Amino acid sequence: MRAIFAVLWMLFVLAACQQSTTIKKPKDCLSEVEMTALLKDLHLAQARIMLLNPIGDSLKRSYQREYAKVFSIHHTNTIIFRNSLQYYCSDPEKFDKVYNKIIVDLNQLELKND
Repeated sequence: MRAIFAVLWMLFVLAACQQSTTIKKPKDCLSEVEMTALLKDLHLAQARIMLLNPIGDSLKRSYQREYAKVFSIHHTNTIIFRNSLQYYCSDPEKFDKVYNKIIVDLNQLELKND
């Protein structure tokens, strides 16, 4: 289950990261700390959805509901998130730094919950 989740997420990230040159930082770009926290919470939301195993329209509604909660918690929206994601994807070093922190945080959370 985790392997499927990881592959799907990486496909999403790769699709978002198609641009190869660094773009100008958007005015409303999330900081590295904010982006790390938001992405981590999106991963956790996806995991919750996958545990519920919804299908069809129920899956779509689950994603919409969970993503809306995460964006609300982080006081942002999909436009700011997409612009920020595009910016970080255009700078592999920054993006790698963000994801390394997410991996560490998720591993610590997993150890704590085991």
